[in-house]
Amino acid sequence: MSARVTTIRMMTMTTVVIKATIMMTRTRMRMMMMSMIIIKNDDYDHIILVIVMTMTMMSIIMIIFIIFIVLIVIIIITITTTVVTRIMMMMGIIVINNDHYDHHRFYYLHSKHDHEDDDHYHQHLYRHHRYYY
Repeated sequence: MSARVTTIRMMTMTTVVIKATIMMTRTRMRMMMMSMIIIKNDDYDHIILVIVMTMTMMSIIMIIFIIFIVLIVIIIITITTTVVTRIMMMMGIIVINNDHYDHHRFYYLHSKHDHEDDDHYHQHLYRHHRYYY
């Protein structure tokens, strides 16, 4: 997962959120307008019903929006943490204590003098562990 892909994803997420907010504001304005129109008609049952409906709709929309924001935040945090760990691993700040890696390190340390002239061994080290010569 390259940095460009993550940036594109984040951009798309932000655009989606902005669009969603615009849509919500539009729907709210429409609901308010409808309630105002009905209030002008002096039919109180209708007024109460519309107010209740607008309240419920607003609450539902807000809940959905909050869930959406939380999910986006979680996704962004996971992406950033993975990217940071990758970068740190590349820089060599974090060394994964893995049996595979330890085995290879052991192999490298204990058999370097046996493989001094072995091009395959050098290629293996360069390819898998980025040992530069």
